[in-house]
Amino acid sequence: MLFRSMEAMRGLAKVFELVDESCVAPILVNICHRIRPAFEKDHEDIRSASFNLFGTLHRFGNDQGASIFYEQIHNNFPALFLHVNDESELVRKACKKALKNFAPLMKAQPLVDFFNDVLDEERELNYNEFLNRLSAILIEHFPERLNFYVMTSIEFYKSHWTCLRVGAAAFTGFALGNVPAEKKHAVGLNPSIITAALIGLLKQKSPDVRAEAAAAMSLLHHY
Repeated sequence: MLFRSMEAMRGLAKVFELVDESCVAPILVNICHRIRPAFEKDHEDIRSASFNLFGTLHRFGNDQGASIFYEQIHNNFPALFLHVNDESELVRKACKKALKNFAPLMKAQPLVDFFNDVLDEERELNYNEFLNRLSAILIEHFPERLNFYVMTSIEFYKSHWTCLRVGAAAFTGFALGNVPAEKKHAVGLNPSIITAALIGLLKQKSPDVRAEAAAAMSLLHHY
């Protein structure tokens, strides 16, 4: 079953590299919804195939499907930047490629430049620095979506992968810590809810998770 699912996604990825946008635009949202659950599958080949498939959809975000796919990019953006730190090298590479494919569609040139600069598929990433710089760009260009990014990241606190819980905690801290004082009330964040979620991470068994949660909380002192 897993093999068939993986081969189906790989086959679709090849098809989507060639098919005309008009054929896919009407079912674009449905395709995205079908792919999304595979992002969190235990099998690394399934995860990498699903992120690769999702990444091929960037071709359909320019004309008929532009407004629809723009929302799907943002809806799945936290999963992409968190799985950039996936334990699987295959998944990390797939997410880096997808992020670079999607950046031009997000209408923020600094994001394009940033991803092109740091997301080398053959090079190790300084992940915390990546999240720090990414959060600053998101605050500048997508302040109205910051609460969604943070709350979606908090959902990953329940992930069974330590690397995702660590990354989600780090992003939370950077996202809140980098918000300028004049924007604190405009971005819609609720520090009480977020702090409670971070306190929950302090009770987890993993020392890496506890350490990152504590580091994130240290960035919230001005709240």
